Amino acid sequence: MTLDIIKNTDYTLKYQNRGGYYMSGADPNMDEAKTNQEEIKEETPETEDTPKPEDAKKEKEEKEKDPNFSYFEPVTGIIFAIVCAVVFLVFPQIITIVFVGDTLIPTFDDEVIRNIWYLVVIWGLLHIGVDVVYLVQRKYSQNFVKFSIIGHAVAAIVACFILIPYKIVNVEYIDFIHRYYADIAEWFGNILVRPNLIVLVVMIVIFIIESITVMRRGKRTKETDEENKRKKEELAAKAEANEENKVNETNEVSV
Repeated sequence: MTLDIIKNTDYTLKYQNRGGYYMSGADPNMDEAKTNQEEIKEETPETEDTPKPEDAKKEKEEKEKDPNFSYFEPVTGIIFAIVCAVVFLVFPQIITIVFVGDTLIPTFDDEVIRNIWYLVVIWGLLHIGVDVVYLVQRKYSQNFVKFSIIGHAVAAIVACFILIPYKIVNVEYIDFIHRYYADIAEWFGNILVRPNLIVLVVMIVIFIIESITVMRRGKRTKETDEENKRKKEELAAKAEANEENKVNETNEVSV
């Protein structure tokens, strides 16, 4: 009779688990395997190679952070483009190097400049667009490097259409330079009567320097991204290996 009661009991006292009594069900083998898995999971210490959530967050921040990024450069570029466009369109008489008594002779013909205002606006928007994209991306990615070079190249072409025509130079300015330097240094006068080309050469030199700088920074950013990607793959491989080790240990205990 006593044996029948024990046999028909749904729950039996199985073993003592950490100072308390564990009640197992109908299948003691399954309960034992489950308990062993929980013990291994609780007692398995975290190794140095085990990736942590804070490490993943830190890695993501490092990946998004570009050591070459600076607010100063794009903001200064935007301000410079706006100031140049406004001065060239609204106050072209400011650009002068000749004074006759109390009268100044503007270097450029303001009437001609106003007739090509749309080219000046396009030039300014191209420069501003490149800097705005950089502010948004905050990174010298390969796409931005291509966009920057193309944008500045188109701006340089537009500047050629603006400055190459000789009619943009004020006629009074040309006459004064020829008369003033006729007996002093004619060769120097021939240079000064072409201020449009002087400005264009300076702009092209700046464009070349900017393009080289952007390409170099883009190369460094690419190398940094590749290094971060390699580290991420190593962490993923270590995490996978740790997970496989846990599964193998669990299977061995279950067996």
